[in-house]
Amino acid sequence: MLDCLLVHTPKADNHYLPFGDFFNITYMPMGLLAIAEQLRRRGSSVDLVHLGVEWVSDPAFNIVSDTAGQKIRAIGLSLYWHYQSYDAIEVARGLKAAHPEAYVFLGGLTAGYFAREIVENFPFIDAVVVGHAEGSAVRLVERLKSGDDLGKVPGLVYRLPDGT
Repeated sequence: MLDCLLVHTPKADNHYLPFGDFFNITYMPMGLLAIAEQLRRRGSSVDLVHLGVEWVSDPAFNIVSDTAGQKIRAIGLSLYWHYQSYDAIEVARGLKAAHPEAYVFLGGLTAGYFAREIVENFPFIDAVVVGHAEGSAVRLVERLKSGDDLGKVPGLVYRLPDGT
């Protein structure tokens, strides 16, 4: 089982004249690299995927197909800038449908600002990490692995198992 899949989703559907179609939000938050490294140092298995890089390399790349057959404990997606909200939430939707066993969470400036609204309105997103996620995301994955209470994860806005 993969302990954590971290995904950066750029704003992929942009059209602006005179440029035509283009990517936006291509810079992955550096915090994702820190989270991945901290998880690895603590013995968790982690994959980090930048969808923009994957799509430039292979325009047909599909993260859902690429992870098919894998068991994934947690999936974290960056939602730093509001422009990427639709894209990041749709990727979360697809990953949760393909991996219902995975605990899907978002982090980043925009996700944190709208944490309650995101958790209330998107049932396929289990939680949002508010604030700098380097410590909280690591604790979240460790608690998911051990089965401990998620209420002790700092900065976590999450849905209870009963859906509230």
